[in-house]
Amino acid sequence: MQAPTEDAFRALAHSSPWLFTTLHLTVRRPLRSPVEAWLSRPGRLAVEVDGARHVVTGVPYGKAVLRGAGTEPEPWVASPPQDHTPRWRADGLVGRRPGRLEVDYDDPLWGSYEWVAMLDPVELSAGTRLRDLQATARAGRETWWALAVGVEGYDPRYSCCPLLWGAESERLYAGADAGPLRAADEYPEWLVGLDRATGVVVSCEPVGPVGVPAGFTVDLYEVDVDLPDALFAPR
Repeated sequence: MQAPTEDAFRALAHSSPWLFTTLHLTVRRPLRSPVEAWLSRPGRLAVEVDGARHVVTGVPYGKAVLRGAGTEPEPWVASPPQDHTPRWRADGLVGRRPGRLEVDYDDPLWGSYEWVAMLDPVELSAGTRLRDLQATARAGRETWWALAVGVEGYDPRYSCCPLLWGAESERLYAGADAGPLRAADEYPEWLVGLDRATGVVVSCEPVGPVGVPAGFTVDLYEVDVDLPDALFAPR
């Protein structure tokens, strides 16, 4: 397999909303129970952990309300990315995404915003330093790899739960006026694997110093298969 260019890796990182509609996967993290999940876009998620099934629907935040002088509040209505046509590249990846003001990009959340970023890792497409790009087969699926670090311009979905924890994400979380929180050599690089067919992060693990068990891996079982409505019925 030919290693991707940085440009192609970044394009894959922001293509996920248009590369699949359903997914069956298991997420594994150190010292935690595996989470098996079924996702149906837009807005339906079922997870099973420790033998219990949970259903989550909708995007993980409230809608903004537009207020005009002398008028009643009106909800800001955004639509799923699948309702919008992005600008496509010749390689079948997205060249430019529609803006956030008109699109609800987030999938339903489980645990933290890291889950949302795992499914749509647009934060890897800018403000990142990438090196050692490779392409391999992982569980029979083409996977693109890079050693990544967040740098100026890195924009995690939520600064408390970045894919690339490091100096830049800590600065964002602490505020612009905060000083350095630790020495530069105390932060890791992150070995990130993106599934070529879906854009989903299938591996994100620290390389180098890290204070606590971190990172995750993902097993992808089925993509774009019909998932029964009963799977997402409230319990």
